Amino acid sequence: MGCCGSAAAANAGLAPASGRNETAEEIGPTIDELLAKHAGALAELRAIAAAEDGYDAAKHDGLHLLRFLLSHKLNAKLAAKAFATALAWRRANGIDAIADAVRGGLKQSQFPHYAKIHPRLPFHFSELGAGQPTMFFSVRELRLTELMREMTTAEYVLYSQYISEHIHQTTDFESRRTGRIVKLVRLIDATGIGLATLNMKYISAVAAAARGSEDAYPQLLGYFFLCNAGRAARTFWETAARPLLPSRMVEKSAVLEPLTAEADLRRLLALVPRSKLPVQLGGEKI
Repeated sequence: MGCCGSAAAANAGLAPASGRNETAEEIGPTIDELLAKHAGALAELRAIAAAEDGYDAAKHDGLHLLRFLLSHKLNAKLAAKAFATALAWRRANGIDAIADAVRGGLKQSQFPHYAKIHPRLPFHFSELGAGQPTMFFSVRELRLTELMREMTTAEYVLYSQYISEHIHQTTDFESRRTGRIVKLVRLIDATGIGLATLNMKYISAVAAAARGSEDAYPQLLGYFFLCNAGRAARTFWETAARPLLPSRMVEKSAVLEPLTAEADLRRLLALVPRSKLPVQLGGEKI
């Protein structure tokens, strides 16, 4: 079976999304090549996964299982354990219902607690079918102290579940459309960040949301870039924020200066077309 199953057939008539770069980041094995290369490990993983409550051969196809396998260095037993944990987490949190809503066109403004959270924490992420999945926010727009007075950790976790599932559906859609594994590029403009901006309660809430879903979204995050950070932000990131985040996120993170370092800007443009890269990071998107 090909990488994408019935979803590939459904999306076969879609033209490539405009503005998508064909870069070195995308040159590599196709999903079909990876499925063929790791057929033995996938068969072992599928045999174990099929015994789990909630396993669905159509939903949990080759690409779905491949993400788990790659995230666990081709160890089928470890991948199966993570798959089982993800199934249980999705069932306990009603994530499949969120997935159905997202695929049905649910907008970010319809997410639970949006009216409370978004004005104080304005995340901007690409919509389903818009090409390379990205997520961006600017520190200058954050009101974290006010947010944490108004919001509970549980509310943030729920809001994050909707965002994570939206991003998962977006990356899955793009992967099936392009025939290559597509991952999220998360961008932060840290201009103006300082000790007054940062809030440890918020960092703890982010860590709580990440821990709960760490096994549920394998191969989701491609890169996490903190951009235009001053010395205070770099120090806080290295000493306070990084230790609280999952190791998988930390391994894929970097601090960049795209407005002053040409090499850093080229690194971003290798992943995100200039037309879709925010002006704060050296792009053209306003």
